[in-house]
Amino acid sequence: MLTMVLQSVGLPIEGIALVAGVDRIFDMGRTTVNITGDASCVIIVSNLLKNKLSALTDTNKEDCSELQGSAEIHDLQNN
Repeated sequence: MLTMVLQSVGLPIEGIALVAGVDRIFDMGRTTVNITGDASCVIIVSNLLKNKLSALTDTNKEDCSELQGSAEIHDLQNN
């Protein structure tokens, strides 16, 4: 396919080696950026979920202590 493109614009076919060599460097750069972005997103989502889970756990602990306190008051009132 690259051969057809080079011929259509009037460039020599020998340019394929040059284009392929330069494209390899650009491809490595694109891959590095892609992996860095994916890793950054994983870290951000992990921290957000960890904070949310921690907040839910703290809320559940408070709810449990409130329920336990109200159960103790209920027991004292009935005795």
